[in-house]
Amino acid sequence: MYGDVDGNGKITSDDALAVLKHVVKLKTLTPEEGKAADVDGNKEITADDALWILKKIVKVTEVFPVEKIK
Repeated sequence: MYGDVDGNGKITSDDALAVLKHVVKLKTLTPEEGKAADVDGNKEITADDALWILKKIVKVTEVFPVEKIK
């Protein structure tokens, strides 16, 4: 599931934190985690992905950009 970086079935701030740790090279994401983390669909994992995850948590957005790409 997009946004569920830690694979626990929920999208939480821990998922956004994992993305940010990856961005600053404190954590290396597995290929599965990386796919879940790239929520804007640009094939890169950046702080923007963490922001989108947080936006979904607080219900500023209903879907991630990658879910709109066809």
